[in-house]
Amino acid sequence: MKKLKLNSSEETVDILCLPESLFRVHPATRCSTSIEGHEEAVLAVEFSPCSNYIISGSGDGTCKLLSMQTELPMQTFNANSWVMVVSFTLDSKKIVFGDRKGFVYTNEVAQC
Repeated sequence: MKKLKLNSSEETVDILCLPESLFRVHPATRCSTSIEGHEEAVLAVEFSPCSNYIISGSGDGTCKLLSMQTELPMQTFNANSWVMVVSFTLDSKKIVFGDRKGFVYTNEVAQC
């Protein structure tokens, strides 16, 4: 291998990289499940505080409450535009979601 000498004032610096942890993280290569229901892209998702439900908001203007046990939609709520944000109350009795036009909606849901 032939080395070329460059006319430069820069110096070479050796960098030593050490691992910060003893374990290795492997990338996920497949989904364990998928949940059907929205006709457009899902824009917001949140787990309920009791971990029994998921709420999802979509570009199709719907918000869906899904059961973690059955992986099926339990209720569907409609908005005027894309659902941009979703949230549960701390007691998991209500959901709150907002759309792209700035409207905020609240609905009661099944208890955990």
